[in-house]
Parts: sequence; structure tokens; C-alpha cells
Amino acid sequence: MNEVWSARIPKFEKLPTRIIVEGVDQAGMFRPLRAAIPEAGEMSPAPLPLPIGTDLLADAATRVFGLEERATVTTGSTGSLVMECKAGSAPAGLLVSAGNAYVPREVPMRLLVRSEGEGGFAVAVVDRATGENVWASAEITDAETVLALPSRSWAQKDLPDIRILCPSSSGRIEIRSARLDVPEGGSVPAGAGAWMWNAADALEADGQLEDRLEAGGIDQVYLQLPVAGNSVVHQTDLRALIERLRKRNIDTIAVEGDPEMVSRDGRLHALSRASAISGFIGGSSARQSLAGVQYDIEPYLGGSHVNPEEMWDEWKATIRALADEIGSPVSVVVPFWMQASDAGIRALDDLDGQIAEIVVMAYRTDEISLWQICEPWLAYGADRNRAVRIALENGILEKEWHRTYRRAEKGPLVLEIDVDGTPMVSLGNVSLTMNGEHWWYDLSHEVVIDPRRISFMGDAATMSALAARVAPEFAAWKSFTGFAFHGLDMKAEAAASSRETTK
Repeated sequence: MNEVWSARIPKFEKLPTRIIVEGVDQAGMFRPLRAAIPEAGEMSPAPLPLPIGTDLLADAATRVFGLEERATVTTGSTGSLVMECKAGSAPAGLLVSAGNAYVPREVPMRLLVRSEGEGGFAVAVVDRATGENVWASAEITDAETVLALPSRSWAQKDLPDIRILCPSSSGRIEIRSARLDVPEGGSVPAGAGAWMWNAADALEADGQLEDRLEAGGIDQVYLQLPVAGNSVVHQTDLRALIERLRKRNIDTIAVEGDPEMVSRDGRLHALSRASAISGFIGGSSARQSLAGVQYDIEPYLGGSHVNPEEMWDEWKATIRALADEIGSPVSVVVPFWMQASDAGIRALDDLDGQIAEIVVMAYRTDEISLWQICEPWLAYGADRNRAVRIALENGILEKEWHRTYRRAEKGPLVLEIDVDGTPMVSLGNVSLTMNGEHWWYDLSHEVVIDPRRISFMGDAATMSALAARVAPEFAAWKSFTGFAFHGLDMKAEAAASSRETTK
């Protein structure tokens, strides 16, 4: 076999029928990056947080209830629900279920019901699982009825139903909309953070950098410091830059990042750099000192670990050691899907006291997807008293491809077990017949991931507008500390390939 690429995958008990290879399109050619085994069977989709400000009636399932069958419902021309009730003594009405979605957690919510009709109707929000636990109820008396919903725990994903109750007399009501809202009062953070990996470009900007950052509403800049041997170099120039930025109310935070930091050698190298940064901090005056240190490790990109529990345990050990070396809690950059891993959450919980802020790479460009990613993190931060910053991507990304391979007698993908018992997949450019302890897979289908779903692709104005639009809602959570932008169009913003690494 003419092998072109290999990768390790998690150990399995049963030989997988499918393997997914993810990669990017480079000059019209597929370049594989990682491989995974999809979950076996059809899994029920996980519940998502109900959107704020969106009419819940639009996609809701409805049904009337009552032993006397005295309630009927029709849909109005604008999507409203028109319910008519006959007189009767038994409870009756309309049940509205907003799909597989839960009430956002760790903050009080309000349900705003707009209606027009006769008096005597009532509205209640009940727990779908029991049908009996009433979270809030009120008589519908005017054009807009407000129900205050108590804060739900981060550990719960409670699915609600909205119940519209008939009066004992006959009547008619038109429910025009039902929307979730957050109470006002949260303070919206004034600025945002921005990554600038290349220190040389920052030093050469000569005053223009401050102007660009200030014009872009940036109040935190993440800068990788140049380190040679056991010390930071260009210290005089760096301190002058930090002082100039501080005069514009812009903090400088040192950023470090390399997937290999979770390996033994990588951790030692990272600790050496942390020692140099700590020395730089110790030798700086207050007005020339860093505001903190951030670690953007992304261990899943390194390929050193295929077991998530082992990977996040090593990540935790690295963060703990680095925070100890720096002498203060550090900021950590994490993928949004880390919450889906029990090992990932345990790692974060175990680092209580070592983490100053969690920066979540919530790389989505539409408001609904961004909300679905951010609510779990904002709620987690509120529950754990952790600061949470939301990161958006503006860099130019390549198209991503997800190719699914299925077991076959011939195919370009081969699965084998390495000498240490680790499953390995290799992708070649020819098809061979199954032989010995090798299993072959042939291409079944592929899906193209549009990069515009993940990145604003250089459109900083649209990115900033989205951040400004959702910030008042996010500010309802005490955990929210603002946004961070990656890939801003400025000379000092460098691609990830310009990072100093452990290699």
C-alpha cells in the first residue's frame, strides 16, 4: 500500500463498521487531519437551550386537552394560535411543547405571552417530565402577560410545556407569541480581547497598534512573548509597549500554546518558558507589567492521546504546573465541545484556584448556533463561579471535509492494531484486498463543511455586530466577561503557524 497518512483512533471493543476522516481542501486535494469512530446506532439528539427572543410558537407542537373536549385550536394567518372554549367545569385548554429544548439555566428567565381575547384565561409553565410541577402561572389579563421563571440548576436540563387554560365559561383567545426574555440589569463588558501571536510585528507597529486596537474596541491583547534560553528577550521594548497600551486602557496578556505541552517533553519546555515569563513579570513595574498569562494548548490537535480521559488528565496536569510556575491563576482556551466530555469537566473542576478565566472557542457565525454553544458555558461558569469569555473566529479558513468510510473487501483506508495495542488507520491512494489483521474500508460519502459557518472570513464588522447584538443577553449571566476575537485584520495578528512551539 502506498501510504500517505496515518493516525491513531480510540480503542474499541467491537470492530467499527464506519470510520470518519476529517480534513481540508488544499489546492483541490483532500488533506486528512484526524480520524474518529462515529457513535454506534442512532442516538437521540441532546436537548438544546430554548432561544431568547424567538417566538416559541413557530416550531412548537400543540394539542388540546380536557375530558369534556371543550377546547379547539386553529392557526391564524400570522402563525398565532386561536383557541375557543365551551363552558364547562373540568380543566381544559391547550398544551404547547417547544420541541427537545430546555429553559436556559443559572439565571432567572421571563416568559412573555402576547395575546388578545376575552378574560378568564390563564397561562402556566409546567415541567414536561411530570406534567404537574408548575414553575410559574398567571391569569391572562392584558396584551402581554409576564411569567417569572425561577433559575434552573446547571446540572438540570428541564424541558417545559406552556399550558393555556380555559375559563369555566365560554371564551376565545388568540395567542400571538410566546418569547423567553432575560431580566435587565446585567452589565455588558465594555471591550474585547484579541490574539496577536507575533511579538515582532507588535513591536514594529510603533504607535499604530494602539490606534487600531482602540478603534476596534479591544481592551485586552494576547501576545506571545519572545523567549530565548531562560529569559524573555526585548524586555525594554516590550515593557514600553505594555505601558503605551495601558495608557489606552488596554491590558497585555501573555499567550502560550502548543498541543505538545501535554507530553512530558512539551510540558518541561512550557515550564521553562513559564519561568522566563514569571521572571519578566517579577522584574516589571506595575504600569509595565502583564495583566495575566493565557494558555491555548488544544491537546486534541497533537495526536499524543486518543483517549479523552487521558488527554484531559494530562492537560490538567500541565495547566496546574504552569499556574504554579507563574505564581497565579491563568486563563485557559478550550473548545466548546469540552463540556460533552465528563473527563473535560472534571479537569476544569479539579483546577479550581488555578484558572482565572475560561475562554471558549465558540466558533459559529449564526446567532442560534452561537447561543446553543454559549448557554452551557455561561451556565457552568455561573454555577462554578468561573469567569467565561466567548471567542469568535475571523480568520480565513479552508473548506473542511468529513469523509465516511465503511467496511469493505477493498478500499483506500486500512485499520490495524499497533504493537502497543493502539488502533491505527492509514489512508493510501490505492485499493488492496483484506490481508491478515488488517481491515479495509472504502469511501461511502463525504460532507463539505462551509468555513463561513465557523469563521466570519475577514468580515470584522459583521462579527462585531453579532457580538454587540448578543452581549446584553449574555450579560445576564454573572460569568460572562466579554468576547475575544481571533483573526482580526491587523499587522500584529499572525497565523497560528507563527507561534513558538516546543519543537
